[in-house]
Amino acid sequence: MEILKALIESPVANLFMVAGLVFLGIAVVGDITGKIQPGKTGRILSGLLGIVLMSMGLMMYSRQPPTGPAVPTNVPVVDVKIAAIESSPTFSPTLFPAGFRVIETFLRADPFDFSGACPVMITFSGRISVAGGGGTVSYKWIRNDGASAPVETLTFDGPSSKEVNTTWYIGASGMTYSGWQAIEIFDPQSLTSEHADFKIQCD
Repeated sequence: MEILKALIESPVANLFMVAGLVFLGIAVVGDITGKIQPGKTGRILSGLLGIVLMSMGLMMYSRQPPTGPAVPTNVPVVDVKIAAIESSPTFSPTLFPAGFRVIETFLRADPFDFSGACPVMITFSGRISVAGGGGTVSYKWIRNDGASAPVETLTFDGPSSKEVNTTWYIGASGMTYSGWQAIEIFDPQSLTSEHADFKIQCD
């Protein structure tokens, strides 16, 4: 019974090969224990049938897909997203040179928004502050029209502030104009103040 069960559960290719071996055995041996007596013609036919069955078994076996560990096909795909770690912004403090230095420049235009009879005089008033002992500050006025101004100096005995000012006489009948002026520092270090903007509307 166990042999029969094994044969039933075997692949068809194996059954063909076993049957082919049996028929080949009959063809070769002929008389099997006196119970199977195929005769000469029967042995020839058994041999041919055995060869055919063996060939069919080998062909079927070669066409079978290779066996191996089953590969699961329903495995869910996990989409892993790695969040980008944003680094905190780095703030670099403004480094001033050691010793005597300019620590502040301030400038404003008056009037900064003019409407009326022209020409008009715009006054620019500012302040330069220093720290780190005494020394000399070299600077000049710059403005949007590119006009050249001479380099001026301020002498400081110690940490303090000094006022600076200049004027711009500008305008004509029916003129509309926007401009600015600023302070450019050369010594003890190079820097430029913010622009003091103004605009005029002439009658």
